[in-house]
Amino acid sequence: MGSFAHASLGALAISSFVQCSVKIPIQRAEYLIANYLRADGYPQFPIVDTGCSDTVFAWKEWYEKEYSPKKTEPSVFFAEGEIEVFDHRGVIGIANNEFYLTFGLMCGKDRHALHEEPYSLLGLGMREPDDQSLTLLEQLYATPGLLRTPSFSLYLERQPRDGRGFVGELAFGGPDSTKYSGRLNPAPIANAGNWDVNLNYVDIGGYRLATFGERAFVDTGTNYLQVPIGYWKKLHSLLSNASGVDLHESVEYDIFTVPCNKRSMLPDIVFGIRGLQQTVRLSIPQEGYVAVDRESGTCDLQVTRSVKSYWILPDFALVGNYLHFAPQGLQDYDGPVIGMAELKRG
Repeated sequence: MGSFAHASLGALAISSFVQCSVKIPIQRAEYLIANYLRADGYPQFPIVDTGCSDTVFAWKEWYEKEYSPKKTEPSVFFAEGEIEVFDHRGVIGIANNEFYLTFGLMCGKDRHALHEEPYSLLGLGMREPDDQSLTLLEQLYATPGLLRTPSFSLYLERQPRDGRGFVGELAFGGPDSTKYSGRLNPAPIANAGNWDVNLNYVDIGGYRLATFGERAFVDTGTNYLQVPIGYWKKLHSLLSNASGVDLHESVEYDIFTVPCNKRSMLPDIVFGIRGLQQTVRLSIPQEGYVAVDRESGTCDLQVTRSVKSYWILPDFALVGNYLHFAPQGLQDYDGPVIGMAELKRG
């Protein structure tokens, strides 16, 4: 999707205050959703997406009835079909605060092509170097006295809550050391403009996949761990060997299933990520990557093979982990990094 949020550096907070962060509750059931947001007074539950730089909102009755846009740009949502987006400058409400910002609004829906209502997006990706538009993060940082740094953090608690899935927080601003254990280990991004990192290995119960030189894209807008096809069979084998559980491969859906009474035997999937000074370990527990199919009663591994050459770490990579995304760097490193740490327990 192209960028639609065009703005000057004059993003204004309607309420006058000085603080160091802006915090938004998030939860992950089927998708990673931000709660308690409003666009021009209308409640929004956007997908929190580090793989996209655009913030685009949808209203169930569609905005063109109220705003009658004259200029729109096409945008394709692969899951829902094609829609159009137009620039709008309005009020985004976050908790008790309101901000006058520029964002995209959906219009011109092709109701015959769409199978379901398209989702709103809260874009946390980095924009292209030649893109003059400002992301939501940049607009918030331009608000005087609001954020200490142009960065944001994400985490999800390790155990799901009844009826809500995993809960956590998106916080704009500097890292919060009260949320994580040990130190925040920075990993530089592999390619400019994307939140992707270099892999040294993938560890499954002490067995390692040699992935040195491969890349992993941290994309919270997806909900499946995507594995390059060359590693698919080996991953299946290592998961079975490490757990002693026979995984059934569903050819129809291209996923693995496991008896629900044995899911706890599955090991963490640990990504050894190339850090600035050492390998950073990002551990994804089975609580994150195994989901219960309510219709069939089976437990499915939310892991699928991909024709892409790189791995994609989805929203559940946040389960039990604290990730801090810093486009301008951390510590003595001034390039974009992702700081990683284990989330504090309890």
